[in-house]
Amino acid sequence: MVDCSLLTYKSSLYLLPTVAIAEAIILPMGFTFNLDSTIVANYEWHQEFRPILTLDLLPIDNAKIKNPKIAFIHSMQPQSSQPFFAVLFEGQTRRLKISPENIAWADEAQNVAMLTEKKSQTEVILVDLAGLSKEAELSSADTQIAK
Repeated sequence: MVDCSLLTYKSSLYLLPTVAIAEAIILPMGFTFNLDSTIVANYEWHQEFRPILTLDLLPIDNAKIKNPKIAFIHSMQPQSSQPFFAVLFEGQTRRLKISPENIAWADEAQNVAMLTEKKSQTEVILVDLAGLSKEAELSSADTQIAK
């Protein structure tokens, strides 16, 4: 059994191992986002500015994000200058323990799965932690160049 968390973003559920999440926080009221980029903002956490990415690595559309929160994620990039980054989500997180028999792939690329729990099935998107880590590292390099 693997301890996992479900995060909601743009009405989709994203599944990731709970151990990847360092902390989750509610963003302050009136927090503004960059709508034109996958790096929607930077947020100071533990005396460092961390990039906030979208879970789908797409810019935010004009839809209002309800109850915006961010989860700080451990980077998977070795020797990273950005050991943590944040992902934007909305609503409540949900923790659950899953085993291989609870997951059935819903696409060939194995990015989307059907999660079975208590006789119901839910479509979930598996979070690409490596891809998000790489994007956060690239944003960190871009920010340093821009200084």
